[in-house]
Amino acid sequence: ASRVRVRAAEGWFAKLTKGNAMSTRRVQAKNELISAMKLRQGAENRKKVEKAIDDLVRNTESQRSCRQVVKDGVWKLLWSSPSSASNPFSTPDRILGGLTYQIIKSPRAANVVWWGGENDEKAPQLFGGAAIAKVASDRTLLTVDSFALRIPGLPDITLFNVTKQLALKVQDKPGGGERELSRNTDVLRTLYNDGSLRISRGE
Repeated sequence: ASRVRVRAAEGWFAKLTKGNAMSTRRVQAKNELISAMKLRQGAENRKKVEKAIDDLVRNTESQRSCRQVVKDGVWKLLWSSPSSASNPFSTPDRILGGLTYQIIKSPRAANVVWWGGENDEKAPQLFGGAAIAKVASDRTLLTVDSFALRIPGLPDITLFNVTKQLALKVQDKPGGGERELSRNTDVLRTLYNDGSLRISRGE
């Protein structure tokens, strides 16, 4: 389950465990996933999340309501496989110590790492902009074309060309294959989306 990300529609996290119309297996699998994602990062907790993801996806394969088209909106990152075991003192919704949001407004998307309170207008941001295009019913092509550090009151610090020149590589998990951190295109497959919780995998 490499390069898997789980996101919640902004404002919906408190409602994720609700849904009387859901099947018993789906409710159980979803609740187990939500519980596992609240744990501190680490190898064992990562295994719990990956198992819960597999169970939820498998138990909802035939349910169209769990394979919805991704709509415009704001999604909060809850868990990311590339960083799920990187900092045992942090919860998996934190990237570099900040909260991460994905803002979709077709044909554009932005991933924003936010260091600060929800209404802190002076908080610095790591901002990645991208073009998105649907290539199949469950797959979207994402092409990153900007990457910058934004500090209010200062000019943006462009990082995109720097990461391309460095060709940094990361390993998604022990024994897994390497990939370039600066890679600017990716096909994202939607494994699960019920409108409040979305699971995607990079291919």
